[in-house]
Amino acid sequence: MNDIFLTGIIAALSSFVSYIFGKRAKVNEIVLNKGFPVAEEIAVLFQNIVERDLRYYDFYAENFGHYKTLEEAIADAFEKLPSLYEKEYERINIHRKQMEELNNKLKIARLYLKPRVINNIQKYIDLGLFSYLTDGGIFHDTFYIEFFRNITNQTIYMERRRLSKKIQNYLNQMINL
Repeated sequence: MNDIFLTGIIAALSSFVSYIFGKRAKVNEIVLNKGFPVAEEIAVLFQNIVERDLRYYDFYAENFGHYKTLEEAIADAFEKLPSLYEKEYERINIHRKQMEELNNKLKIARLYLKPRVINNIQKYIDLGLFSYLTDGGIFHDTFYIEFFRNITNQTIYMERRRLSKKIQNYLNQMINL
């Protein structure tokens, strides 16, 4: 009688363990199938943003580094010569839109990616946030001054570099399973 009871318990436990492992394998398969494309999209968007941040840091130094102040550089050259910098205006706007797009994709990614990856990407995005004043661009608009102030801030620059390396490692590990 005890042998039958023990055999029944072992069979039930075995079925339960098989069910748990099978379910876990299915969940892992779903996370992998859906998480991998999300990780790829985020990796591409993130890399574009990092490259642009570095590009604008260098762009400012090369084009306006000789000015005494950032305000003078932007007012005297960047904003007074719109035809010369028209492509840069467009690229900066694309850059801002890609940051918003990455931020939106993080909402989906939270389902599939590890919290440390999401949190570090969010920190990186937050480093690029800044306030500016505008009346619609007629008389007063500080967008480009604040954009370049953010890009050229040494503390923010160093933190961006640190985070980008860390995030790139995480994303590479996830994509190169």
